[in-house]
Amino acid sequence: MPRVGLIGVGRMGEPMARHWLRAGFPVATYDPRRDAARELVALGATSEATPAAVAARSDVTIVLVGYPAQVDACADGPDGVLAGLPPGGIVVVSSTTAPEQVQRLAAAARERDADVLDAPIARGEPAAHAGNVLWFVGGESATLERAHAVLAAAGPDVHHVGAVGAGQVAKAINNMLLWAAVVSNREALELAAAFGVDERRLRTALLDSSAASWAMAHWDMMDVTPWAHKDLVLTTAMADQAGLSLPLAGLLRERVKERWSERGVELPGAGAASRV
Repeated sequence: MPRVGLIGVGRMGEPMARHWLRAGFPVATYDPRRDAARELVALGATSEATPAAVAARSDVTIVLVGYPAQVDACADGPDGVLAGLPPGGIVVVSSTTAPEQVQRLAAAARERDADVLDAPIARGEPAAHAGNVLWFVGGESATLERAHAVLAAAGPDVHHVGAVGAGQVAKAINNMLLWAAVVSNREALELAAAFGVDERRLRTALLDSSAASWAMAHWDMMDVTPWAHKDLVLTTAMADQAGLSLPLAGLLRERVKERWSERGVELPGAGAASRV
């Protein structure tokens, strides 16, 4: 059984680690919150002091942190994943970040005779608990073959979409379409409410109509969270890099920003630059 490392024991990583443990994979974890992995340790995982220590005792190390700057923080430096990465090791970047960041990480890993897959995930927290996440994977076919059993244990839908970086492109497209649906749904439901139409009854009807969408079907878990802003900042930066005009993506980013500004919430930056 490949040994699994997990960097980031959060709302997605913790339930996914439970599936790896149930499947019999040895699991080593790191999270800056020292008690984050307490329940996983009780189930047989280990909690390590640094990302380097996790990588050193793992065949496949999953990086599942929230923001691009956090990917850098756990990958770089004397305590980072790269420092502990053994020859033949695989780093799987499942955070949503910029394609060029994982490509730089892959180049640094190759210098250590190791490999990188970028494999961001979709379907959200309920899928992490159900063992049904979807993986968008970029990287070499041979590398994916070695890591496939680990990924499939947390979600059987593993889509190989191209070389390193392609997984991040696929996730950016997924999230752009998701947040477009969320924003349009919210505006439509607000219009309905202004005319006194009951939201739940209307949603039931819409889900049986041509307006049905994944976002509408999972509306109770859909909110324009800070993650939406991060996703859309990354998407519009990619568009600028490609020389494309994506006015809808820019509009979505501003609508998300407006909603959180109304709530008095300060949005964190996307922090896409990499030090690796």
